[in-house]
Amino acid sequence: MKKIFLLTFSALCSCFAISHAQTLLTINGGSMVLEPGAVLFVEGGIENINSGSIDNDGTIELEGDLLIDGTSTFDGTDPNVVRFSGGADSDVTTNGAIFDVIEIDKDATFDVNLLDNLTIAGSLDFISNDNKVNLGANNLIMQAGSAITGADEQDYVVTDGAGYMVREGLAASTSFKFEVGDANSYTPATLAANGGHATDTFSVRVDAEPLDMGLTGSPVGDAVHAVWDIEEMTTGGSDVDVTLEWGLGDEDGDFDRSQSGVSHYDGGWDLLYANTDMADVVVPAQRWSQTRSNVSDFSPYAVGGESLSNALVLDLTVMLQGAMDGGSPAMQDSIRSRDLLDAVTLQPYTALGFVPEGFGGNETVDVSVFDDTGIPADNIVDWIWVEIRDAVTPTTVLATKSALLTRDGSIVDLDGTSNLTIAGLADGNYHIAIRHRNHLEIRTASAQALSDAALAYDFSSGLGQAYDDGVTANDPMFLHAGSGLYAMWTGDGNQDGDVKYNGANNDKNEVLFVVGATTPNNVMSGLYSPADFNMDGDVKYNGANNDKNMVLTVVGLTSPNNIVSAHQ
Repeated sequence: MKKIFLLTFSALCSCFAISHAQTLLTINGGSMVLEPGAVLFVEGGIENINSGSIDNDGTIELEGDLLIDGTSTFDGTDPNVVRFSGGADSDVTTNGAIFDVIEIDKDATFDVNLLDNLTIAGSLDFISNDNKVNLGANNLIMQAGSAITGADEQDYVVTDGAGYMVREGLAASTSFKFEVGDANSYTPATLAANGGHATDTFSVRVDAEPLDMGLTGSPVGDAVHAVWDIEEMTTGGSDVDVTLEWGLGDEDGDFDRSQSGVSHYDGGWDLLYANTDMADVVVPAQRWSQTRSNVSDFSPYAVGGESLSNALVLDLTVMLQGAMDGGSPAMQDSIRSRDLLDAVTLQPYTALGFVPEGFGGNETVDVSVFDDTGIPADNIVDWIWVEIRDAVTPTTVLATKSALLTRDGSIVDLDGTSNLTIAGLADGNYHIAIRHRNHLEIRTASAQALSDAALAYDFSSGLGQAYDDGVTANDPMFLHAGSGLYAMWTGDGNQDGDVKYNGANNDKNEVLFVVGATTPNNVMSGLYSPADFNMDGDVKYNGANNDKNMVLTVVGLTSPNNIVSAHQ
């Protein structure tokens, strides 16, 4: 094999000019032909200008920039190599030339920078370690049948600008790995076309993190710090499996690898809880991937959990009998005003045996949400448990979320003010059930249409707002005479679905257990407990404002053996 160095080669032909100041091999209106097996090594850059031509059937190795101006040509149709090496970055301007093989074999940390689009027919090969191809605003176009080799966490294509890696002619039953990332992280995407896929061209670029409006807006939590913008040339007919890969350092602190999936942004992030699972391990260690199958629509994709899921928005109102304050239409907030909620920044329900579904179960708040808002109606009364249930089989719970209840009966999200959102279910019809740690549960009288448009539903406005099974003797809710509002029945301290004053598993004994079976006159003051049926912050079995009498009030002063039950 011949290896021709710059000075030796240029002395052979007058059409080459050497600029020592710029260390350039300049083809100025002339022609250069490299025959098969020939190697041209340039200790600098090459510029092909003023209708110059290069016919490369061998190997051109250069350490500097490559410039092909708009009047000149580069013939790379036959097998050939252009190798970028050396200890400096190389800027590349191709003006539409097509290359067979591009090799990146630079000293560590030095890169190749595109100043316009680069098209490769054969392969892009990363030879050395810690070299990147920086696209900027330009595209790297990989023609049908082309490949990328040697890419890894140190060697890949950086898409920090507006440029895309483009793969032409992705055909059915073939796949292509887009070896992309941002300046700090390697986050490739693989598109595997299924059997019915219509051949198409795809473009991929990756940004640093998903935003709440896809590629714009505010960052989201519990996600991988990458968002893959995937586009197709021809809309329709595509059927690909999309696999997205990341490393440990790309994960948000709240990201749960075991409860993650690939989400698509199309006016909103669309991940469903049913499509989440444990991420797949990728060799080498501390890398993972998630796959979404049978994708036919393209725009931003990301990997995450709840924050990237489809959201159902609820504007719910419910009252608790135990907290109803005399004739006022507002509930009292004694457990908040006595600072008892300050110790309950993690939802209390799973500790009481409530079973979470979907993304529910780990809800926490900042203690400041329990501060006095200055608007009494907006102060927090307690935590509340919300369930989304199947429209056809309402006993089937599909998702849960612990939320907050304000004095005016509003169920708000964990910030203490916003409408409640429950993530991970598709838009559709569902029943909504409300549960509390010492009140009988209720649910909507019929299935409701839920989506990201807030559903307003006020249980307190009428008895018919709550489901009535037609069998249970008592009404599903309590009518508060002072306000005319309907409320959930208090007194279910053991959460068995019944309020009982006497007999086995009665609820007055829940109070006695707390104050002490041998000390019934004891008062447990300042206690956050399910036995606090009147929600004043004290648990009392005897004396004024005792909790035992709240149970008796529910079952009836003259019918202590009565049982009031939830409508299932």
